[in-house]
Amino acid sequence: MSTPTTLTISAPSTASVNHNFTINGTLSAGTTGIGSRTITLQRSTNNAPFANNTTNVSGGYQFSKNETTAGTYDYRTAYAGNATLTNATSNVVKVIVKIPTALTAAAPANATVSANFTVTGKLTVNGTTTGVGNAHRIRVKRPDQRRAHPPGQRATGYVKQNDTQEDVNAHDCR
Repeated sequence: MSTPTTLTISAPSTASVNHNFTINGTLSAGTTGIGSRTITLQRSTNNAPFANNTTNVSGGYQFSKNETTAGTYDYRTAYAGNATLTNATSNVVKVIVKIPTALTAAAPANATVSANFTVTGKLTVNGTTTGVGNAHRIRVKRPDQRRAHPPGQRATGYVKQNDTQEDVNAHDCR
């Protein structure tokens, strides 16, 4: 009779394109980790083998991944079993891989009380000068987050009389 096994999995919920992230877990029988066993990482809907790794003495395993395309990826791991240990499959974990971005913004150094002013900026792929495009919404908020500029309107703002010049220079837009 084969001993039942359990396979756990853990991964970050989000990751960045072209940046490493870790998928790890444990193969165990009851509360005892099982070492020196091959674990197969499977990705997405067809669950085809994607990579193999061997468990450590405590039953732990680890895969380092780096996705080159943005999207949602489903991962699970599998252990084939043997004559004395049953096969096991982990739960599925989803990792949302995003393009890392950077936002630059500029506002006037000085603003007149109760007068509109304009904040301009550019959303780029992090580390480049490539613009991300027009399909993204950027919200302009006050540093204390009491107000946010409504979506779909041009981001303009004004200075309230009780705001300090430092707050105005940093982000006071609504």
